Amino acid sequence: MLTLSANLCPVCGKDISPDEFWDQGGCASFIICECCGVESGYQYNPSQPWEGQIDHIKELRKEWFAKLRDFESKAGVENLDFDRQLKNLPDEIL
Repeated sequence: MLTLSANLCPVCGKDISPDEFWDQGGCASFIICECCGVESGYQYNPSQPWEGQIDHIKELRKEWFAKLRDFESKAGVENLDFDRQLKNLPDEIL
């Protein structure tokens, strides 16, 4: 069974510790990730098995990358370490 840390965005791998995208019971906190803009509980459901959401998460990641290409010159984008962030995630969802 695939498990993810509640502190990591499953789309971009951003760590928001000590906050969590979902609680121990899998209830979403509806936090919007400041890096990729995906909302917990709205664009993915942490209370459902991750295995059934992998394709959707990968599609959200593609959309995020497309937005980055459009806005790569904006302040802050150059300072993000996307490779390091994505390494936070298990290979199954990359």
